[in-house]
Amino acid sequence: MLLRYAAPSAFLLAATALAQPTLNSATHVPLAGQEFQVLTTDTFIGAGPMGANVMMDYWNMLLPNTGNRTWYYQAASSSPASAMIPSATLLNTDGGSDTLFWNADANGLYHVGSKTQLEGTISFTDPLTELKFPCTFGTTWSDNMSASYVVSGIIPVTRLGSITGVGDAYGVLHLPQTATIPDVLRVKVRRQVNDNSALANVTRISNIYYFYGQSSAYPMLQLTQDSVQIGTGAWAVAKTAQWQGQSFIVGVGELSADQVEFVAYPNPTDGVLHITGTGADEAEVLDASGRVVLRQRIASDRATLATEDLKTGLYTLRLMADRRLLGTHRFVVR
Repeated sequence: MLLRYAAPSAFLLAATALAQPTLNSATHVPLAGQEFQVLTTDTFIGAGPMGANVMMDYWNMLLPNTGNRTWYYQAASSSPASAMIPSATLLNTDGGSDTLFWNADANGLYHVGSKTQLEGTISFTDPLTELKFPCTFGTTWSDNMSASYVVSGIIPVTRLGSITGVGDAYGVLHLPQTATIPDVLRVKVRRQVNDNSALANVTRISNIYYFYGQSSAYPMLQLTQDSVQIGTGAWAVAKTAQWQGQSFIVGVGELSADQVEFVAYPNPTDGVLHITGTGADEAEVLDASGRVVLRQRIASDRATLATEDLKTGLYTLRLMADRRLLGTHRFVVR
């Protein structure tokens, strides 16, 4: 097993022309059936600079990762709890006991409810705008939310909350494994939720930074700082980070170390899949049944695959060198 971390490629930076992404409902809302694998760590150092054409350098500060998670998106109707949240069209979960419910339109992505082990199922009387569309550098928004629920069947709770958001930076994002992703928009969200009951008043403040690529339905990187206060007690603060990538690459056969590292983006894609840092000479795309549907020679460490002729669905990208397997990535075609 080879565990390698490297600095961003100077060549790739020089060759990258920065553009300002615009987030919208067609490309930046997950689809039912999609899943996103992320690496996690329990801390991060700062959020980086604000502004235009900035370098967002996280290639070394997110290591080592402390875990892996997979976020699953399904139609809201797949959950029995959806009957209590009629406005929901989409849900997401990591397979645990907590589920978030969403809907989206051309104006935004809305958090409309949740189901947790402690609180049960909550339908928000006034949903929360998690992301405004279209969203680009300088876009701002604010929104309020409200809900009521009962804990343990006996304790009524009133929830009031607010959110503010801003597209505060765009530029090039550097992630571990030499992943250099151009044209990334960073969106800062501050969410405050107050749960008031006869038992206790709980305040939770979340400062979240979402890093979106041009066509990434799920953030390439997410930094979260959660602060929780019960009554007038001390604040408990926790930091977490998650990002799409690989924590390690497994060598196959006698492949040398410089042959086993690659990044494929955007994921999902609806036209072109970019591959960087491959060390490969051939790429193959397999459909869900394992059939090769696309094969292309690769002549450099930056390559593109045209995916517009592929049907919507889940695919596997397989990279080869001298007909030996380097590694695989799963990706979704919209």
